[in-house]
Amino acid sequence: MVHLNAPAIQVEARNQGNGAGQAPSDNAGNLSNKFPVAKGARVMLTTNLWQPAGLVNGAQGAVYDIAWNAGATPREDPPAVIMVDFDKYDGPSFLTKIVPVLPVTRDFLVGNETCARTQFPLIVSFAITVHKCQSLTKDQIVTDLATRDFQAGISYVAVSRVTTLQGLLLEAPFDRQSLYNHTPTEGL
Repeated sequence: MVHLNAPAIQVEARNQGNGAGQAPSDNAGNLSNKFPVAKGARVMLTTNLWQPAGLVNGAQGAVYDIAWNAGATPREDPPAVIMVDFDKYDGPSFLTKIVPVLPVTRDFLVGNETCARTQFPLIVSFAITVHKCQSLTKDQIVTDLATRDFQAGISYVAVSRVTTLQGLLLEAPFDRQSLYNHTPTEGL
């Protein structure tokens, strides 16, 4: 995020209930306890906001602006809204396709304790895992095929996300054996 030359803030969740602050995001409705953000930062939506318009879990975009309520102190108070320019937003717009993302609240359990977390349904996404990119199509990707696949087909998923061979950058040389999860058949 340093390359953005923009001030960054740490957006902290509002947690309620014993143990809520220690709960991982996957137990708290995909809401992070905290995440850094700045204008221009790449972010990913962690929930379905509006499926017909392309605002789905995994949708990516860039932060256009961050706004606070009147009278709020940006160094102390959380933002009221994060404005995001989503890559594939397909909903109505007026002049621009900037989408306001508001905090959401999710209820969850920690043991027998009912807890709640209020946070923006966003995470920073300058890079993502192969699993998270499974339904995406990208113009450019950088991937590393040098390490052995821990799951059959994971390298295929990685390279098949890119639209052209020119958009594929392999981070390191690789041995064809690293692509196999088992011994290849004769003739390969």
